[in-house]
Amino acid sequence: DDDARRQPAEVGMRLDEAMAVQHALARVPENERVILVLLYVAQRPPFMLLRRLRIPPSLCQVRHLAGLRAFAHEAAALVAARVR
Repeated sequence: DDDARRQPAEVGMRLDEAMAVQHALARVPENERVILVLLYVAQRPPFMLLRRLRIPPSLCQVRHLAGLRAFAHEAAALVAARVR
């Protein structure tokens, strides 16, 4: 049950939505973007990559939360710009 929750869900995204996500992610600071990519995009298990990059779990957690906040801010700004 726990493993099923951790598997990525199939997400159908239009091209314009995917480009908006990519644009917002590109504006996230590099250290935080690395963590987001490792956790949400990378094909390998993230713990192996984090270990290889010598990023301890505590730093990963801090950067993960900061990256999510930065991404949410950028995504909201893109949505607001589209509405105008």
